[in-house]
Amino acid sequence: MKNKITTFLIAVLIAGQALATAPEIWMEQRESMPDYDLRQKNILMVVGYDYDHHEVFDIREIWESWGATVHVAAAEARTEGHTIAFNGHWFDSEINSEIDTDVLLSDASMNDYDVLYFPGGKGPEHLVNDHSDELYRLIDEALAKHAIIGAICGGPFALTAHNSFEGMKMTVSPSKKEEMIAYGIQYVNEPVVLTNRLVTGNWPFFETFAIAVAHNILHPNDQLADIFPESDCYLCDYVHSQRQPQGFTNKPVSEETIRQIVSSGLAVPWVRFMHQNWHFVAVSCPEKRAVLKETVFGHIEENNLHPNASPEQVRSYWNNMLDNPVLLLGFYRAAPGEENPSVTRFLETNLIAAGTQINLVASYKGLGAQWITALPALTDPVIEVLETGEDMHLVFAMALGHPQAYALPHVRKRLNQVLDVF
Repeated sequence: MKNKITTFLIAVLIAGQALATAPEIWMEQRESMPDYDLRQKNILMVVGYDYDHHEVFDIREIWESWGATVHVAAAEARTEGHTIAFNGHWFDSEINSEIDTDVLLSDASMNDYDVLYFPGGKGPEHLVNDHSDELYRLIDEALAKHAIIGAICGGPFALTAHNSFEGMKMTVSPSKKEEMIAYGIQYVNEPVVLTNRLVTGNWPFFETFAIAVAHNILHPNDQLADIFPESDCYLCDYVHSQRQPQGFTNKPVSEETIRQIVSSGLAVPWVRFMHQNWHFVAVSCPEKRAVLKETVFGHIEENNLHPNASPEQVRSYWNNMLDNPVLLLGFYRAAPGEENPSVTRFLETNLIAAGTQINLVASYKGLGAQWITALPALTDPVIEVLETGEDMHLVFAMALGHPQAYALPHVRKRLNQVLDVF
């Protein structure tokens, strides 16, 4: 049995690696784009060495599609930047982008422009280090004429060349978050933040940022709620607002709360009453979690279940699941000798449906939830520690707790890429 389980998980891991090499959706793709009239509107984009290609070219293309004129200001006649590629795990960057300058930074003026825009990458850092006087002057001119100042990802770092933004709400790339907080901003972890005439955005929400800037040009008194209004479906909006937690506090989760959210999972409406072969275990005792973690680690290493990862990488990954206030485990209880694959899939699907509802209700209760499914290879070590019985099969593990912070929302494919209606 153990050999079957180990072979199964290795096959799953290999399949996952194969899928990881396929094209990934990493850049925002909104369902629809508005149509603004930006004719006779001018935008000055200030670019530094090692700029982010997409934040320069893709965002400029959006504004120009609405009729805006976008000019590039830089210290040199031609400036280099980087493009990125998703490698299946993270992003690789390469200096292989170039852009010609329309006006030298030393000659640039905000007299004829409605927007001063700073794309990200490492360009803003080079600009602050080598051309802070020119930055200060341009920002000063933009503030004096009440022009919009836009900056995305690492772009807000360019604003540290001026002293007028302390105390303002902004978002910024995580790589520059601490420096911007030290400068004096109020950091907001959102795709885009609008504060007066300042629009800051985050990678890779290029379309959302471009829309916010364009809308603010034409409607300077509108707020984000006016630009991106809620729909007529409260639950739909709530589901779309869910975020993945980034770390958990040590604040305990009460047993009453655990019972409430698991009860909500049991209420999933499309499961037939006679097939609720479920069992849940909530592990909140730190000592029990520690024993469980070491047993799981030992089982993974003994069976080489992560052949392409070091023990340190494996432990780092599973620590995210096992070092949290509550570990909720979902099992199904199989009938003796039951080996019918279709029945097994049916029982697993029922339990995952319940887990999805548990996850949603946990979020509604203010908890963060991280979960992973398809865990048959870890059934044996978990049963060994928890002594739940040989007929139990582990389907998912869910970490629950009070989040320290939330990640930005994941970008998704457009609906018309995944839905056909006949």
